[in-house]
Amino acid sequence: MNTIWKSVISIFVAIFSVVSIGLAQGNYTSLYEASHHLIFVITISNNIIELDDGSEWRIQSSDIEKAKEWDADDVVVVTPSSQSGQSFDYVMDNLTVNDKAQVTLLDGPKMGGLYARFVLEVDVDNGEFVLDDGVRCDVFAMDIDFLESWCEGDPIIVGVSAGSFVGGEQYIFINSNTENYVRGDIE
Repeated sequence: MNTIWKSVISIFVAIFSVVSIGLAQGNYTSLYEASHHLIFVITISNNIIELDDGSEWRIQSSDIEKAKEWDADDVVVVTPSSQSGQSFDYVMDNLTVNDKAQVTLLDGPKMGGLYARFVLEVDVDNGEFVLDDGVRCDVFAMDIDFLESWCEGDPIIVGVSAGSFVGGEQYIFINSNTENYVRGDIE
């Protein structure tokens, strides 16, 4: 078996192990694998984390010391920040070491990233869109207006809502081209 396939298999084993731990702890109930990411590279000198989908995130300077303990291949999820008015709009929750850091998105997923997802189709009238892996996403009614600016081919980062919304939406879908996200679930 070649090295690439061994790496891919070990990544899936790591993700499903941590997802199982997260489910057991009641942290995240998400089973859509694109919502759980592996840290690909951490560059502490620049406060940057790159995820398996190619997205790049800036770590809030006050969280750098925590992030120094993080490793490549740690499993993380991205959630919206619960503190409004912050310059860091998201929280990166490291499920491997059970730690969190405030982050802001610098650059969206790159074509060819392991879990890079892209919009395949947008249906504003029905409040849904389809990702390139065939997953159909139902958008929370209050977020449907955001879909009007979404286009086929837009890069999407899948995160989890972590119970921070009242409508029971399980996921957030971050569009790095429009610099917004919608809340929703998958069919």
